[in-house]
Amino acid sequence: MVGGTLIGQYWTEDSELGPRNVLMVALSKEPRIRLGALAAAFSVSGEHLRRLRRTAEREGMQSLFTQARGGSESKLRPRVRARLEAMFADGYTASEAYRAIQRY
Repeated sequence: MVGGTLIGQYWTEDSELGPRNVLMVALSKEPRIRLGALAAAFSVSGEHLRRLRRTAEREGMQSLFTQARGGSESKLRPRVRARLEAMFADGYTASEAYRAIQRY
């Protein structure tokens, strides 16, 4: 919403964040918009917005629809992950779970 007008819509639950990315980059082209405030409004870092803007400059706005979601593969083995999840469900703190896993 800008000035009471809906200018775009996207769903964060969707695995496809292209519409959100295009909206952010398009809004960032408005000279009166503060980029830090724009990033905060979309709950992303200023660095993420900067990377999206650079990608759009290099490859065009269409490239914002084809970006994979970030993040690396888990370094935990599935058995350890399951054990940690069970511990947290049982009320363990992070420190307690860490100590218990060290004996694993």
